[in-house]
Amino acid sequence: MNITECERRVLIVIFELQGQATLQTVVNGVNRKYNTDWTSEAIQAFIKRLLHKKYIAKRKDGDKTHYDSVFEQADIDKEALWDIRNGTFERDWSKMMEYILQQQTEEKKNISPHSF
Repeated sequence: MNITECERRVLIVIFELQGQATLQTVVNGVNRKYNTDWTSEAIQAFIKRLLHKKYIAKRKDGDKTHYDSVFEQADIDKEALWDIRNGTFERDWSKMMEYILQQQTEEKKNISPHSF
């Protein structure tokens, strides 16, 4: 199941909070990390969608609700790569690799001894 860019941002912040993610810490984290001004209602909607898609789990700790990622960082990165490949490179890994290699070649051309 694919996730949107907004959901991915929320998921990454939940992952980075390592078990300390509450609605308020996620709101603060997303807005700080991505320089946004998302409301708690918007973030709560993304959290509900991530719960429904089973990307995160919810647990109660007293009167607080915490959210935990069920994925490791490598899984999140892999999901992002799939989304990039599917959207930008028309589901074609060879186009994606060709682009990456072209970018590396361009970077090497732009390096001069005076760059350091």
